[in-house]
Amino acid sequence: VDVIESRQPAQGASKVSYAWINARDKHPVRYHELNRRSQDMWRRFEDDLQTDIGLVWGGEMRWAATETGALEFRSRVAELQEWGYSIREISPEEAAEIEPGISFGNPTSVSYTDSDGHVDPERVVDGCLSSVRQTGGLVHTNESVTSFIKSRDSISHVVTTKDTYECDSVVIAAGTETPKIAEMLGSKFQNIHSQGATVITDILPVPLFNSIAAMHSPRDLDGVLINSRQLTDGRVMIHGGTHAHSIADESIEDAEMLIQETAKYLPSTR
Repeated sequence: VDVIESRQPAQGASKVSYAWINARDKHPVRYHELNRRSQDMWRRFEDDLQTDIGLVWGGEMRWAATETGALEFRSRVAELQEWGYSIREISPEEAAEIEPGISFGNPTSVSYTDSDGHVDPERVVDGCLSSVRQTGGLVHTNESVTSFIKSRDSISHVVTTKDTYECDSVVIAAGTETPKIAEMLGSKFQNIHSQGATVITDILPVPLFNSIAAMHSPRDLDGVLINSRQLTDGRVMIHGGTHAHSIADESIEDAEMLIQETAKYLPSTR
């Protein structure tokens, strides 16, 4: 196996991936089931890699803040329960007992999913590339694919900025660059642009949560939507966006705003 990386591994889409292991907002039901089965495979995957990939379990919590939001919330929870997902509505009192460090305000409905988790994508990539090297493969960094050579209906060689590699098959896993590389083969793919910005903080010396792995702020309020999780080294990843448009312009002001918004729900991040 030869892995070709245009820069350094895990510094593009992987670096800012929220990496939430879940099947909550997956439609239709077959896609939901695919994601749910993948949840069960992560422990085995970590065992196969024989390395720490920052795997954290504990579930996910979110809540509604309006009566309309609560109705939609309960409908979705009921649907997921019919599909066999481990989600339930809990009272604000139980939510505060499970997570005393979250400022819920006056929630109209709270959901708790105990099967969700998350990983550290950079550790996952490092673990996968380590496995490649251990089995005799090579990892080429700072090297970009420029074209492919075909023999009949198959790809026989990959041409890069540094060399040409003979191959039996090709897997394109290039994140945001996938459409560009696929186009070299006459295929057309389009990335879906998700709204928002991501901040990764310095190490927080205290646990962000009591037991859950991820928190998502109310989706039925205007303003910034906050997703938060804590990596195993203590850093906190915050993803924020709005219903209408991206807030990301890679500015310090955006980053500070996300941290301030997060502190409304998680005072320990102040």
